[in-house]
Amino acid sequence: MTALPGDEHLVIVTRAGQVWRAEIPELEAAQQARSLIRLHKWVRHRLGSGWINYQFHTGNGRLDRLVGEARQARRAAQLTDQEARLLTSQALAAAIEARLSVRDLAVLLAISYQRIQQLRAQGH
Repeated sequence: MTALPGDEHLVIVTRAGQVWRAEIPELEAAQQARSLIRLHKWVRHRLGSGWINYQFHTGNGRLDRLVGEARQARRAAQLTDQEARLLTSQALAAAIEARLSVRDLAVLLAISYQRIQQLRAQGH
């Protein structure tokens, strides 16, 4: 699994029987819990909000691979969405200067003219 921007803290999670264990190598911290949600809460407490770069070892290699690929795709989509929002905001500013209509801009940016109006009202 390739690291994406913003994935600074690797958290390795393993499952042995009914016990989950998380390690944060960068912080030299580890914790065990009977539920993954409890372990996730501990990780959040240590790392704060934002994306957590989990690497899961559930004991099922196929599941681990699929989960890793799904999480990587979700992270890539999240980063792409952030970039699209930034570029859309910049295009809105440039389009206002160019005196383009809302409907023309909607076609240019491949979003609805209603969404253009919302973004303009929000100051984007």
